[in-house]
Formats: sequence, structure tokens, C-alpha cells
Amino acid sequence: MPTPSQFDVLENPSARARRDYPFLVIVQSDQADTGRMRVVAPLVRRDRGSGPLTGRLVPTAKIDGQEHAVLVPRITTIDTTPLGPTVATIETCRDAILSAVDLLIFGV
Repeated sequence: MPTPSQFDVLENPSARARRDYPFLVIVQSDQADTGRMRVVAPLVRRDRGSGPLTGRLVPTAKIDGQEHAVLVPRITTIDTTPLGPTVATIETCRDAILSAVDLLIFGV
């Protein structure tokens, strides 16, 4: 199975976490080779999440016709070995996701 690319959306491999965070998006650049590990951000359906799911730190994307919040403040790394196929790509949200990462990491 090919390694997922930046802005690919995949089903969360953790059945327990999938209830709250059904998808993960790869935020790591394809140019940064880190073996099997990738930097990801979880996605939550906007109608099921709690807390602030708006603003620059939490961009939104449509997956399967549903609005999802990209939880940039919860970025983490994951081994790509257990990941299934790409279910969507949200490259159209690139600018909003990069803006959120810039705010989170650099404060700009």
C-alpha cells in the first residue's frame, strides 16, 4: 500500500478513538522523509465535537458531505503501517491548515 501524502485523509486506525475522531489528515510535507511515521491531525465532525471548533486554529473540511474540524492543536505522529487507504484529500484546505500550524507553532 502506498504511503499517504500530505493532506490525505484516512480512517482513524484506533477503533476506540474513531468514535470521536473518525479521520486523520496527514499534515507532514511529502519532502520530510521520516520513515513510516507521519505527523497527523485528527478530524471531528463539527456537530459532534465539544469545545471551540471554530477559529484560525481549527480549520474545517468536508469529508463525505459532512463538515469536520481539523484539530491542529492536537497534532501528533502515527506509524503509517496500520493505516488503510486514503478516503479523501483536503488539499483545497491547504492554506487554512498551514495558517493554523503557523499560529500554533510560531504564533503568527
